[in-house]
Amino acid sequence: MKLFSNAQFSRRQQAELLLSLGVGVLIAGIGISIILLVIKLVYQLSAMPWSTYLLIIAGIEGIVLIAALLFLLQVMRRDIELEHSKEVFIALASHQLRTHPTAIKNFTSMLLGNYTGKLSAKQRKYLEMLNTSNESQLRIIEGLLCVAELESKQLKLLPEPVEVVALLHEVLTELQPRLTENQQHLELEIPDKLTTITDRRCLRTAMENLIANATKYTPSKGTIHIQLGQSKGHIILAVTDTGVGIADKDLPRLFVKFSRINNALSIKVAGTGLGLYIVKTIARLLHGSITVTSKYGTGSTFTLRISKTLSARWP
Repeated sequence: MKLFSNAQFSRRQQAELLLSLGVGVLIAGIGISIILLVIKLVYQLSAMPWSTYLLIIAGIEGIVLIAALLFLLQVMRRDIELEHSKEVFIALASHQLRTHPTAIKNFTSMLLGNYTGKLSAKQRKYLEMLNTSNESQLRIIEGLLCVAELESKQLKLLPEPVEVVALLHEVLTELQPRLTENQQHLELEIPDKLTTITDRRCLRTAMENLIANATKYTPSKGTIHIQLGQSKGHIILAVTDTGVGIADKDLPRLFVKFSRINNALSIKVAGTGLGLYIVKTIARLLHGSITVTSKYGTGSTFTLRISKTLSARWP
């Protein structure tokens, strides 16, 4: 049964595999019946009337089909239990895992804002280190919970009119401290306004991960170019960096869960290897795709395409 609950198998692959097994079992039952009929005809087993013989064949067919049905029911029951466990985990983790790091973030911000009095240089330094470490932990937790939610049926797409340019500016405002810290130059090639019907939260998450990835692997004083537009019913977001680039042999591993590419910055940059996997998963949910072109040592361009009009159905 573990075969069918393996994360490497998508729901479509599981369904195809189960269907193949069901057809195989049915063909096996028909084959046995044909063999028995041939034996009856060839050897003229007159001791047993045809009615009894056909009854035996029907019984064999019934046993085979019942066995197959019980097998499928057991697999379905395990799948339902697994889905329930995922939902329980997401419900608990969403609250419990975020609670303490969020509290630390709030109190640290208050201390850094001198709400309890002026800090010494040494106190401020330690608090900033604590805040940085806590922010990193929060990003890891958010990434893990995002993956768990995306891979379960608990996520329901909520299509609504979204002003993409305004949403992009929200993301850039949130990431500005990181850009400033890294002394990275940002170039924008975007329209004044661009509206789509999509899931706002999913699109925002994809934008955050895509641009954050560029900030991670672009050296200090490097450039990140963001281009936003539309074409043939799709919204297109292209993020180009002047970072370390990706070798051709590493390209197939880019969007694999928990996979990280070895390069000049990967050792220094903390991460879980979930960011691009999340982007790819969201791109699929939003009826789009994510592609990459890169030259090792020069930089990369990640292009996200999503449908301009999203329906609410689950993919």
